[in-house]
Amino acid sequence: MGTRSPAAVFLALLTAAVAMNLAAAVLFKHVGLQTGLWDLHFWAIWPGGHAPSWMPVNDSWMPMRKAWEWFRAPHHGLLYQEVFFHQHIKFQYPPSSLLMFALPDALHVAVSDRILNGIGWLAVIVEAAATGALAYVVSRDTEWARRTPRFHFAVAIAIGLAVFSFHSVLWAFSLGQIQAWLNATFALAALAYCGGRQRTAGVLIGVICLIKPQFALFALWAALRGKWRLLGGFAAAVAIGLTLSLLWFGWTNHLDYLSAISFMNRHGEAYYPNSAVNGVLNRLLGNGDPFTVDKTAFPPFSPLIYDLSLLTSLALIAFALFFRRKHDDLSGFLAAAVVFTIASPIAWTHHLGILPPVFAVLAVAQIARPQALVVAALVFAYLASAAFIPPMPSLASGLPSLVYALPLAGALVYLGLLSVRSRRG
Repeated sequence: MGTRSPAAVFLALLTAAVAMNLAAAVLFKHVGLQTGLWDLHFWAIWPGGHAPSWMPVNDSWMPMRKAWEWFRAPHHGLLYQEVFFHQHIKFQYPPSSLLMFALPDALHVAVSDRILNGIGWLAVIVEAAATGALAYVVSRDTEWARRTPRFHFAVAIAIGLAVFSFHSVLWAFSLGQIQAWLNATFALAALAYCGGRQRTAGVLIGVICLIKPQFALFALWAALRGKWRLLGGFAAAVAIGLTLSLLWFGWTNHLDYLSAISFMNRHGEAYYPNSAVNGVLNRLLGNGDPFTVDKTAFPPFSPLIYDLSLLTSLALIAFALFFRRKHDDLSGFLAAAVVFTIASPIAWTHHLGILPPVFAVLAVAQIARPQALVVAALVFAYLASAAFIPPMPSLASGLPSLVYALPLAGALVYLGLLSVRSRRG
């Protein structure tokens, strides 16, 4: 097949996917529902200071700041026993996350929510740029890229711009979530890994791990593949961050974090943006209110939901760790990140902001050899993870609630497509 035909197919599909996303947003708007299009609008106007008064934009900063203020003030007891369990503040991050307040405080630098959100605003641009660059690097040695260098550059730009249509990316910023930072960091890690800079990729994954402990599984993933440079970079970043955290917050508070992790693993979240298996099961079985933001409570413990969530998490992790280990490439790295995200009992929609690099790699792969079934699956995965489905009472529980499992379904389709790409080299 000539290069013009795949090029036309790619551009047509990318345009159609983005158009469908925006069309769905406009449709929801006409029936009076909030849409993903609002996220882009909010991101665009935020630097001008026009944020709605009802939008606090501090979903991460509030509990983190509360935990930091508790630690700074004269106190007794342990961090998570007091803040998480007694005060019922959902501070779900490890103590090392508080270094973002501790280090500036040591330098007598005030860190406001606006500064933190400003970094998040820039993180969206960084993720878009890194994703576009990843598409460029992945495809630069292909035959079609050598024959049509201008089209090659245009593809990279188009994929980078497509990041701004991902609800998961923009929602992380809109909430005031540190996940916006982590999404951008992962996109940079994927770009570094693809470019052969494994040590740099390891350092970036290690930085993510200081906020998102489940990414510690990358250490085992790298060891099983003999990727010692990646493991070395990861270990260096974690060692430095963890040492500082231990010196600041002490062993006991770090050990106390295990009690909070155990509690969250047992209960999970029923709130509809929880795209993990645990969230799907809680809603399916009506275990908790899926449309009420409860900043202090978790759904009741259900042994059935806990056991099924645990089994699926173990199966997903095993898939990632042994994903074509003998012939591993970028696909395995991306698959591991997706799995380590959705295998958690709480995987909010904005956590899936790590998916644009996956979309970029899979989209580029379809330019050279497009296949209708694979392309259709990729379009579905894009729409499932990029679009926004607003809360509707008729979808609160039972089988109708499965519509909120679409982001999870999209992530699983991405995993399947990464496996196909890996087999084809």
